Amino acid sequence: MSNHTPARKIRVNARKFAAAWNFISTEETRYYLNGVCITPCREGGVLLIATNGHYMGIVHDETGETDAEYICPVPKKIITAIRRRPSRGDHLPSRGDHLARPGDLHFVGNAAFLTCEGFDGEDLSIISDAHIEVAYAPAIDATFPDYSRVIPPPFDGKEKGITEFAINGNFPPIFSDAVRLLTSEKSPSLCFGVRGRGEPLTVTSPAAESFFGLLMPMLGDSSQRPTWVPEFKKSEKAKP
Repeated sequence: MSNHTPARKIRVNARKFAAAWNFISTEETRYYLNGVCITPCREGGVLLIATNGHYMGIVHDETGETDAEYICPVPKKIITAIRRRPSRGDHLPSRGDHLARPGDLHFVGNAAFLTCEGFDGEDLSIISDAHIEVAYAPAIDATFPDYSRVIPPPFDGKEKGITEFAINGNFPPIFSDAVRLLTSEKSPSLCFGVRGRGEPLTVTSPAAESFFGLLMPMLGDSSQRPTWVPEFKKSEKAKP
């Protein structure tokens, strides 16, 4: 699946890469999950995929380009630079009256180049004021897992009943943060879907059509409501 060579040539939207980066694994033993998998998309552009085995984030970059599939890690300074909201005191390249904002993230050979919006240079090795960060960031020489195997089939609207499930309470904010990177809305909504007990939850947002996520349930954990919650009685009107 991976055929990493020094000729690697990739260009992706920097903020979309940062959104996918939220989902990487930091476990050294699972080094093949320590980066974002960048792979061509059949609908055009590329898919940015990352997972730690418990949750997964997939971001579609419709204008992204890659010459093959790669697992791409980057130093922390790259992600920090992408996320930073510049103030006039920052030492960042300027364009007119505005400080440059991150535009694209390029991977060429073993290097990563973060360029500002509007960068139109062809030779990235010629460093200019349009370069925000440059770093050594070779691809991970491994095969990324077949993520498509855990994506459940689409909902057909025929399922009935309610299935209880449990999720790790620390995970939803990761999805919220990723979606906020992809939209100008201050409080974008998250939509969760599940087919049944033990199935992954799908996570989407009307505010970011380029995002699709999966959240694995916590198997074996009880999702029963606390005993102090009053029981609903059909003879009584439901009260909030």
